[in-house]
Amino acid sequence: MNHVLIYCIGKFVVIYFDDILIYNRSLNEYIGHIRQVLIILRDYHLFANLEKCTFCKENMILLEFMVGKDGVHVHLEKIKAIQEWPIPRM
Repeated sequence: MNHVLIYCIGKFVVIYFDDILIYNRSLNEYIGHIRQVLIILRDYHLFANLEKCTFCKENMILLEFMVGKDGVHVHLEKIKAIQEWPIPRM
């Protein structure tokens, strides 16, 4: 993915293994970026699994973080789960 989408990374794409996160400032930019990414994938004979795709989300959980228009934050439910872990005593 890094090789295929090299010119998009850092401009409007983040890749983690086979996950592609497309970010932008407006819906029009977003639609254009999705189109651009899908065309590049098609040119390389790669396809997105539509069952695993989500579109037009203002916030999403990615790698235990809440990512959205307000930035990147630790996902609060994960903090609660960590607080419930037993602490080993020595």
